[in-house]
Amino acid sequence: MELDDFKNILNSKVNELKLKSQEELQSVIEKKTTTAIQKVLRNMLMETGISVVLTLALSVNFLLQNISSFSIIVSLIVWITTIVQIVIFYPHYRNLKSLNKDAVGNTKMWLKSLIALVSAFIKTYKRLIAILMPIGMLIGMIIGYQAGKTNDPEYAFLEIPGTDSNTGLWVLIAVVAMLYAIIYFLVVLVIHLLYGKYLKALKATLAQIEES
Repeated sequence: MELDDFKNILNSKVNELKLKSQEELQSVIEKKTTTAIQKVLRNMLMETGISVVLTLALSVNFLLQNISSFSIIVSLIVWITTIVQIVIFYPHYRNLKSLNKDAVGNTKMWLKSLIALVSAFIKTYKRLIAILMPIGMLIGMIIGYQAGKTNDPEYAFLEIPGTDSNTGLWVLIAVVAMLYAIIYFLVVLVIHLLYGKYLKALKATLAQIEES
């Protein structure tokens, strides 16, 4: 066998091995990416389902205890909040699910698109929480105040309105602000556990592609 022929055969084998290695790498990357997105989609469905169940339970509890204009209004507000969550979640869920099925073509671009969608969802979710949390806290304060006034007229540490001192008001504002900061931090932590860690994994996979 001539030396040139041997070199050609050797180069051919090397190219075949490189191609096979690239195909295997692409297969592994697509599998890892699909698994991560499936977990994101699962968590979105789980969160929405829990929200609907809790909202239904809260509404039934209100209506069974005391059917009044107050309980009806609170139930409506809670339902509106849940519906807003569903309306915001659904387009992100639909787009992610649709793109996750289509892994053909450029794997790098496909992965970048998925990262962009998950990032957009997390940002939107954080904005939603920042808006809905004060509403939820306000509802909780109203419920607590009404319950206290019903059980004991002297229950509320802050008479609204017409107190002789503003101390109670400033204490209430400080407590609410502190609770908001703590709860928001915990919610963001939960968002990271449900979605952020998978976004981080997707970015790490993209970095792996760019380095290869």
